[in-house]
Amino acid sequence: IHGCRVPDVLLSGDHKAIERWRLQQALGRTWLRRPALIEALRARQDDTGALPGQWDEQKETLLAEFIQQHKKP
Repeated sequence: IHGCRVPDVLLSGDHKAIERWRLQQALGRTWLRRPALIEALRARQDDTGALPGQWDEQKETLLAEFIQQHKKP
C-alpha cells in the first residue's frame, strides 16, 4: 500500500510462520517503545518460572532476532 512492501511471510500462507512473525513484531515494537515492560517480564520469569503468556525462551529468541535485524550499521 502506498509503496510499502508486504513482508514475504505474510504472503506465504504459512499460518504458523505468520503467527511467529506477528509475535516478533509485537515484542520488537514493545522493546523499542517501552523497554521497561520487556525487562519487567524477564524479571517475573526469573522469579516465577515460565508461565503461559509470560516470558520464555521463544520470546527471548524472537526479540533477539528482531534486534539483530533492526540494528543500525
